[in-house]
Amino acid sequence: MNGAHDGIAWLTESYSDGFTVIFCAGETPEGLLHRLGADGATVREMSREQAEAIDLFNHYQDEDYLESAGLDLEELQCDGFVADGGGVARAGEIPGWAYAIESFGAALNARALVERASAGTRLIAFRRNINTASLLTCAVDGRIVCSYDPLHPDGHETKGFAVEGLVEADDRTGRVLQELEAWGLGVPRSLDFEDLPAIRIGT
Repeated sequence: MNGAHDGIAWLTESYSDGFTVIFCAGETPEGLLHRLGADGATVREMSREQAEAIDLFNHYQDEDYLESAGLDLEELQCDGFVADGGGVARAGEIPGWAYAIESFGAALNARALVERASAGTRLIAFRRNINTASLLTCAVDGRIVCSYDPLHPDGHETKGFAVEGLVEADDRTGRVLQELEAWGLGVPRSLDFEDLPAIRIGT
């Protein structure tokens, strides 16, 4: 099923505590996880609730988060999901692209990770934090070609990702998301309730 038609803008409401989503051209979910560091790491199928429970446990060390999501602490420790820093990323696909999403944090948007994951392809990352600040990053073949906050896009037109009418837009972040959606990028709303392959991204 093609979930690209759901777009990206809905994420800013559903993930009001922040998120990072990345899109990798011509890749599969498994291939993207490999690019993100899954080689030698445990990949587990998990829901959004479970991924967020792990992130909350790693931050607050409260086992109630894991128990409420039906997760076993010892199993997660063995699989490398329990550690300070980083975040859990879940991966899926739409026509022509694989995507990965991380709730809350920005481990997926780390410069070194974006550069490595974009080797031989094109990668686009969008970050939105709890304070509604955003960051758009584009990388091609291992090199970041632009990275900017839509609210402060000075000079971005010369860096390979021009968004027509951005400076004049009343909602600059919304205008950037419209442009990304025009590229055919989107995340299925089913993401919020289905199990997807996931790994822990370190920092």
